[in-house]
Amino acid sequence: MKRANNSVGSFHECLLSSRGLVFLSSVLTLLFFSACAQKPTKVYTSEDINTLVLAKALHQPIQVTEDTVILDARLPFDFAVAHLAQAVNVRWEDFADSQGPYPGRMKADLSAEVRRLALLGIGPNTPVVILGSGVRGKGEEGRLAWTLLYLGVFNVQTAEADSLGLRYSNIVSQPRANVPAWEPHIRDSILSSREEVIHVAISKHDERVHILDVRSKNEYFSKNRQLQYEVPDLRAVHVEWKEFFTPQGRPNEAIKDQLQAINIIPTDRVLVISNNGARSGAVTYALLSMGYKKAANFAGGYTELLKIKQK
Repeated sequence: MKRANNSVGSFHECLLSSRGLVFLSSVLTLLFFSACAQKPTKVYTSEDINTLVLAKALHQPIQVTEDTVILDARLPFDFAVAHLAQAVNVRWEDFADSQGPYPGRMKADLSAEVRRLALLGIGPNTPVVILGSGVRGKGEEGRLAWTLLYLGVFNVQTAEADSLGLRYSNIVSQPRANVPAWEPHIRDSILSSREEVIHVAISKHDERVHILDVRSKNEYFSKNRQLQYEVPDLRAVHVEWKEFFTPQGRPNEAIKDQLQAINIIPTDRVLVISNNGARSGAVTYALLSMGYKKAANFAGGYTELLKIKQK
């Protein structure tokens, strides 16, 4: 018993010694920094998309009311030169990982961007009209429209900036009243991944799943000479993105006949691809507006698919 008591006493003396305290301090410090390094994963509510609101809006003239928020997706310089007095300059790149190697990808955490939308008066039920350069541009307003749909905004329309017949100005309009803060309701179904695109490309052909390449004809037909594929030929169907929009910048329903002629119907899964996800985002928005509920944008585009890192 005496020897045991001496052992216990020696153990306590060791813990109370400077060496023991340093050891304990080091362990606690390691545990603290390990806990800090494990950042919590941002979790959003996920939901399917209801295309009925988009289809109804498509079949009516665009009406700008007091509840409508107008966004201008053009370059800041173009916006500064002249814009609609009610418009606010918002670009699709604000929601994308533009600083990363694949600038078309969506940011992992979009909380700050959704707070900005709320400050602009945009909530999930707010009617939003997005202006751009139409088919003279590069699909900027369509990509922004797809982005808002992805975040959970229900009523989004696009238009060519001159088509509304409203007066241009270079005066900065008064800010709108903000809406209560809201959390994104991510619509995962309208975003495709590199894994899904590759799986479709290499798996047995499924007539109800399509890869739609919406780049220009020059880009599409020169792809084998300019790009070194890391994956098999995608067997993508090519329809240029401009075909999906009218001169007024609205989704072009006439394209549905062309798509059905090549066996792409509204109930099919359609994965849309371009270089960096802008034009493909615009086409995905157009398809959703026309009732193609399973359309999805591969936001990373060929840049991510082929792992072409941009500096």
